Amino acid sequence: MVYDKKSIWFSNLNTALKQAALILILATLIALTTNEFREAKLPIFSSNSEETLELKVDCPLLTLEEAIKKYQEGKSIFIDARPKQEYNKEHIKGAINISLENLTDILSLKENITLDTEIIIYSASAKDELSINLLAMTLKDIGFHNIKLFLPGFSEWKKSKLPIETTNEKKN
Repeated sequence: MVYDKKSIWFSNLNTALKQAALILILATLIALTTNEFREAKLPIFSSNSEETLELKVDCPLLTLEEAIKKYQEGKSIFIDARPKQEYNKEHIKGAINISLENLTDILSLKENITLDTEIIIYSASAKDELSINLLAMTLKDIGFHNIKLFLPGFSEWKKSKLPIETTNEKKN
């Protein structure tokens, strides 16, 4: 039996496509199985297509008044989920910055505070709910369980003339 270059090439392509399809199917099955065992499952299947775009974490929501009370008590850690540049410009006084672009900061957070410390996550406003929820989900996944979300965010805090500060980073 004689094979020409074209038939060998198509045979190799066919084998490669079958292998790629098998890898894709296995990866999907692994991802779906992993999602089933997560504490905060990702909403993959939904009857409403808009719901799949939302990511909800089961964390209590704070009003502005509740956030002010928590701030005045001084027992909670406020985490600013905005990008570093926005945080450096101004933020809630005493807040630390952990944004989605630099999640490695979470590891240092875990080293410096106990897992039952009350954490209040905020961003610019309720429009940033997705980034707040992603950060909350990440914190829950590594063991923090006393997480609250302040969805009115920094814009409402500032508008109410509450304590804010800036961070001046030295440039090398």
